[in-house]
Amino acid sequence: RVFDARETDAHVENAFFAGWRNALAPRLQRAGKGGTALQIIEDAGRPVLEMAERIPALVIAGDASWGDYEVACDVRCLAAEGFPYPHDEATWDFQAKVGVAFRVQDSRRHYFAGFQRGRLLVIAARENANWIVINAAPFTVDRNRFYHLKAVCRGDVIEIFVDGAKRLTAADPRWC
Repeated sequence: RVFDARETDAHVENAFFAGWRNALAPRLQRAGKGGTALQIIEDAGRPVLEMAERIPALVIAGDASWGDYEVACDVRCLAAEGFPYPHDEATWDFQAKVGVAFRVQDSRRHYFAGFQRGRLLVIAARENANWIVINAAPFTVDRNRFYHLKAVCRGDVIEIFVDGAKRLTAADPRWC
């Protein structure tokens, strides 16, 4: 397990996520109770970060000096339906989402780009408990494969690429 307060051996976490933290369960909790359900597993010969339980996570790196940048990862959308979780999500109907967070101000203010319900590609802004979809396009995912997802941020423009092809663009001045 990684980013988990109950895991006393952090060598796997340090190997894959040196300098990263889970904004929803800070590393300072390592000595106390609680944590996340994230773990590194092997899938078809490659290491994969997996959510073993349905507990939200926001794994981030960087700091306030970051401006224009890009973030990318390979993701596989396994869940198409959301789940009830007693969190503070007032909008977006608890729909299953997988993707990247970027320009994170804190755990309650950031952008998200990724797949929603296995049927849409979205760019959204989270402000407190509200999710504001800025742009979206139909995208039916194949749950048996990984997609290379990249968000490019330049000024107030956000571009989203899937497998190298630009799929969505939006302009939003909230957090440049």
